[in-house]
Amino acid sequence: MQTLVAFDIGNDRLRKQVETACRDAAMERAQFSAFLGELDEDAREKLLDTIQQLIRQYLKQEKKDDQDRKLCIQMFPICAADFNKAVQLGRESRTPVEPCRLPPIMIL
Repeated sequence: MQTLVAFDIGNDRLRKQVETACRDAAMERAQFSAFLGELDEDAREKLLDTIQQLIRQYLKQEKKDDQDRKLCIQMFPICAADFNKAVQLGRESRTPVEPCRLPPIMIL
């Protein structure tokens, strides 16, 4: 199932760690603060656990000055029927959003 992870994270280090976790889950950057990828339920749960662990580690050492910074991460699983209705707007005309596919596995 296509999964969208969107975030607003004020701390640079935590934001980079979340970005790395999304890339490690084979997700692709969709926007500056959003990643999109084909994740099954197990992969989604693993990513959730990883991100929750990163947040817990960050909060243990969060500085008082950082407590006013944003820290919001959202994960949206999107079924095929709804994803097929997604559109992309920009300089070009309205186009469908391309799903992120897992790379084919090569057995040598």
